[in-house]
Amino acid sequence: HAAMAGRTDMVVGRRRHRFVHVPIPYVTHRPHHVSPDGDLWLSVLESTAQPFDMR
Repeated sequence: HAAMAGRTDMVVGRRRHRFVHVPIPYVTHRPHHVSPDGDLWLSVLESTAQPFDMR
């Protein structure tokens, strides 16, 4: 809906269980890392139907 409203240079994220618009420079100003043993990576594997053990 953000794009239809003319919003640019932003991504949609979640904060405190709500969807929010986040400016791209805020997201990309420093490197972010995802732990391969964490819940976030597990949810990526589950949602994309990738195998849990890729070794």
